[in-house]
Amino acid sequence: FLIVKPIRYIALKTMKRLRRPDDMRAIIAASQNLILDIALPAVDSILQNKEFREAVKFNKLPIAEQDRIFNELMVASMCLVLNCLEVAHGIVKPESLHFWIQTHKQFPKQMQIEFIKFGINGANAKLLLELIDMRLKEYANLTQEVWNMWNEEEERFRDMPEGMKHATSRVDAISIGMADHIMRGKTDPSNKLTPCLRKWLHPLNEKIGKFIKNL
Repeated sequence: FLIVKPIRYIALKTMKRLRRPDDMRAIIAASQNLILDIALPAVDSILQNKEFREAVKFNKLPIAEQDRIFNELMVASMCLVLNCLEVAHGIVKPESLHFWIQTHKQFPKQMQIEFIKFGINGANAKLLLELIDMRLKEYANLTQEVWNMWNEEEERFRDMPEGMKHATSRVDAISIGMADHIMRGKTDPSNKLTPCLRKWLHPLNEKIGKFIKNL
């Protein structure tokens, strides 16, 4: 695995550089990489995180509730990828911009394909896409609220570069919104869940951005 993954990345980089305008293979491969090599392993890592499991009392929850939390984490990771793809113009070279615009368009279709490969039936895969779209809108509105709050209350935030402001607001918004959904709107009695999710999402955001910038 340690050998195959770098080889696959180099192959993808070569495909992107040599591809013709109508060749979708590199775009599909980039979407697959974002889903299978970045987003879903991150979901697995937070599910195994001791701090997270204690915050939600994961081991005491029924299977159905554990599955619901898994879905919220997966949806949030996909929302973060889509957010990063949406602002790719701020980090990629001009000659790569069209590639990432096409990848952004392809990504929802690729999510559905990968969900079905996991064994999710077509109807449920479609429902997951609808949930992702709903959460995207919700988190976008919350991101603006977080931006306004930090801009008003924190001088350090006002001094940040624009891109960092976007990333910070986006991660905070998804962390807050996701914690609310995981807790079903109830107050987190430990006050640990949102900070835990924030610590998870910041490195994931950086990893997604690095992949987009360097490919």
